[in-house]
Amino acid sequence: MKTILIDIDSLRPDHLGCYGYFKNLSPGIDSLAEDGTVFENAYACASPSLPSRAAMISGRWPESNQVVTHGPSGQTMNSPYNWSYERKNDWDGDLRNWWNLPELFFQEGIKSCGISSFARYPVPWLLRTWDEFIQPRSSIDQSTHATVDGEKVREKALNWLEDSSEGDFFLYIQFWDPHVPCMREEKEIEQIDDQLPEYLKNVDLETEGQRSADKKDINGEKDLKRMVQEYDAEIRHVDKQIEAITSFLKRKGLYEETNIILTGDHGEELGEKGVVREHWSSFEGTQRIPLIVKSTGEDPDRVEDRVSNIDIAPTVADLHNLEKPGKWSGKSLRKRIENSDWEKTILTMHGLYTVQRALIGERYKYIRTLHPGIRPDLPEEQLFDLEKDPYETKDISNKREGLLKDFRTLMDEKVDERSSEDPVSALGEEGPYGWKWNR
Repeated sequence: MKTILIDIDSLRPDHLGCYGYFKNLSPGIDSLAEDGTVFENAYACASPSLPSRAAMISGRWPESNQVVTHGPSGQTMNSPYNWSYERKNDWDGDLRNWWNLPELFFQEGIKSCGISSFARYPVPWLLRTWDEFIQPRSSIDQSTHATVDGEKVREKALNWLEDSSEGDFFLYIQFWDPHVPCMREEKEIEQIDDQLPEYLKNVDLETEGQRSADKKDINGEKDLKRMVQEYDAEIRHVDKQIEAITSFLKRKGLYEETNIILTGDHGEELGEKGVVREHWSSFEGTQRIPLIVKSTGEDPDRVEDRVSNIDIAPTVADLHNLEKPGKWSGKSLRKRIENSDWEKTILTMHGLYTVQRALIGERYKYIRTLHPGIRPDLPEEQLFDLEKDPYETKDISNKREGLLKDFRTLMDEKVDERSSEDPVSALGEEGPYGWKWNR
């Protein structure tokens, strides 16, 4: 069995054609979606990038792996042992319960490779136990991961596939685009329609504070349109890299026998909540992610149920008929594709510029702010009707006291189930990492 996991930074699903975007930015991803299952309401169980990827790689909730923000505290993952490069046969012992996704493949003797610019953050838990880990470098500025263009990542991925695609494998490919800064040439940006998406047509650009429009030199609709064009141009660019990878697989006769999962670590807010070109909260713009699963032998489908990226590691294991380690929190999305019973609520958190939790039900969404961070005007609690108000513009918490109480209780129960020590609450007491270094 062959599996490729593609992870695109800062990618909003509602800027992809397969999720209904009106601009033709993503023919490559849309074509992949036609061959797979599109999860229409997928969420990052944690954001920003470090906690999101820690959950995806470890298979464990942030409350379990203890990675809830950037900075020094996000560099260490909670585990009772240090990962070893020696293959073990500890199938009945406790160690197997704590294996992360690449270690599971390493211990099973299935070749694995990670290709990522993100590893230039000092995060040992991402680098360990792959058979090979490739970090593309940029000729522009070696001091920053932000300048690693998707073309570099795609080039490394195709080289690896050319040399190593025989037999079973697990390949993880992470693209930095469309994260800031915009690296597209002017001609690429000008090719993008400058029409604003619906959720930005009545946006308030007067909000003050860190990461607000005035701090990003956005002084009116013209500047806002330009910013969206730049973001969309980055999506178009990374889509070309996806097209190149799938085209290669088809030319080599590998496409039909290769599972491909495409997702993102989090979304990107473009001003709808007063914060521009940033992932900073538990609102939909930050927490919703694309999730497409093309698995061999499965018919294309679309799933409306809410799911999260905690289920990606169990899905990859299931695709290879591997038993998931005992500490993993999620379950295989293949069971959801087969219409098994599924969790009706999703608990997410954010820990960079604010400290928030959100509990998302079938219709309503409850947000609890543990620390307002860069937005001191945030209320402690908010409640939204996503069916009537998908862009979270009307807080109904003062109108639905009974429902608010139910969500409070359910959130507390879910947090208690996950861990006796709550690192998110602890972060709320000390303040989010991004807020502290921006003061």
